[in-house]
Amino acid sequence: MQKLFLFLISGCMVYGINIWCTYFQVQVLWFSESFSYFTSLVLSMLFGLFFSFRYTFKTKISKSVLKKYLLALISLTIFNYISVTILTTLISPDLFYAFILIMTTIIFFLKFFVYDRFVFTSSK
Repeated sequence: MQKLFLFLISGCMVYGINIWCTYFQVQVLWFSESFSYFTSLVLSMLFGLFFSFRYTFKTKISKSVLKKYLLALISLTIFNYISVTILTTLISPDLFYAFILIMTTIIFFLKFFVYDRFVFTSSK
């Protein structure tokens, strides 16, 4: 239960970084929504990587764990990005931030399950 709580805390911070960076790039720098969201995902991924290893799963970085982590993280991030892009294109560009919220929530639970069951198995 403590891992889920720490994962929730890091997830909230990652979400905040993601939304704030996306909003800043779109509204202040006038970058495209797609580019802004992608770069924000990369920044939040880096933060999540550090927090997961250091605090949530308390695992020392090994090559095998890092490979599994990056594979899961990149796969789920690509799924997140494509899903938001498709939903925005097919349904409504006006709901861009709502789609980010929905997909980030779904991906959050998927990530915890995958990380806990398949990635950080050596820490059990």
